[in-house]
Order: sequence, then C-alpha cells, then structure tokens
Amino acid sequence: MVATASPTSADRVRGLGATHVVDYTTGLVAEQVRALYPDGVDALINLNGWVLEQVPVDAVRRGGVVRTVTQAPDDAALAERGLTGGQMMNSPSRRDLAPLAEQAASGALQIDIARVLPLADAQTGLDDIEAGLAHGKIVIDLTL
Repeated sequence: MVATASPTSADRVRGLGATHVVDYTTGLVAEQVRALYPDGVDALINLNGWVLEQVPVDAVRRGGVVRTVTQAPDDAALAERGLTGGQMMNSPSRRDLAPLAEQAASGALQIDIARVLPLADAQTGLDDIEAGLAHGKIVIDLTL
C-alpha cells in the first residue's frame, strides 16, 4: 500500500500499514507513485483535495478505480482518463460497525488518535483539522 505523508508523519503512516510512503511536500504525488509503479496503481482512495488538480488521478492505471471522500473528481473527469469511481459516502449500520468495534476493543484495528479533548475545547480540535494540524483522529470526550 502506498500512502502520502510529510516527512514528520512518514513513520506513523508506515506503522499504520503503508509499505511505501510518498512525501507530498517534495513534488507531484502522481509522479512519485509512477516512479514506484510505472504502470500505475490499481486504485486510489483520496482523502484530501477538493478539485481535480489536487487529486493524483494520474497515479492510477487506465481501467483503475478512484474513490474520494471529497467532491472531486467527477465521473466525466474520471472517464476522460479511463478510470471509474466516484465519491464515497457511508451510512454505517450496527451490523457494519459491530465488527469494527470488536476489532478496536481487541487491538486488532489500529486507530490513530492524535489527542482527546473535552467538549469545551472541541472548537480547537476543529480548528486544527481545518488548518491541517491534526495528525490522527481528534476525539471529543463527552463525559462530565
């Protein structure tokens, strides 16, 4: 699995299972991925980038799949590149979440928690996410 990260987050991302880490601060992600996989990768899951220019679709081989949690790229832009995919949305059910909860409780599922904040500091956490400062999940503790 190839992941992107800054140099300060590379070890953390490897610890989460990445076999290759591309440093997005040193150049175009698609070019770096193509250096590792000249034919391109089979799939891309995009968690960042709101316009097509910010999503490294050129890292994916023709016939590959691109899924994104953002609004881009659209179906027409993907089709022009010989790709399929689209936006990922999920409304998990209890049936979906139960195995994940069991894996998290047993330690089999790694969850990268950056920090835990009280509800009163939730805005600080949101501000850090918006500024790109959150490296991992920010958990809001609702207990009194």
